[in-house]
Amino acid sequence: MLNSIKGSLNCLYVVFAFISALLLGALKGVIFGPIAALVLIIGNVGVILGLFPYHVAWTVYTLVKTNRFDVPLKITLLLALRCFWHMVGPRHRCKRSFRSLDHGFFTPWVSTFEAFDGRH
Repeated sequence: MLNSIKGSLNCLYVVFAFISALLLGALKGVIFGPIAALVLIIGNVGVILGLFPYHVAWTVYTLVKTNRFDVPLKITLLLALRCFWHMVGPRHRCKRSFRSLDHGFFTPWVSTFEAFDGRH
């Protein structure tokens, strides 16, 4: 009888600890998530907008200077790259924003559960 009560209390403690960690992680994600996401979004957009023009310039310069392609193929590649660059920019900004929000919310949540891991 005593082992049964002790086992039930142990099970209840584990469930309580799990729910507490879940709620604490969600609270940390709600409090610190937007701040972390904002920092990541600003940094990622800065890198994309800052380095993308240099990437375009270097790609065009390399394509124009190479001797491997003839002129019609170079023109075709430049036009195709222009279409590709117009698709890549907005897609990357949108993807980075969602990834930053995801990272800002779920990382505090996961770190709360890592505190219960026996390997640390």
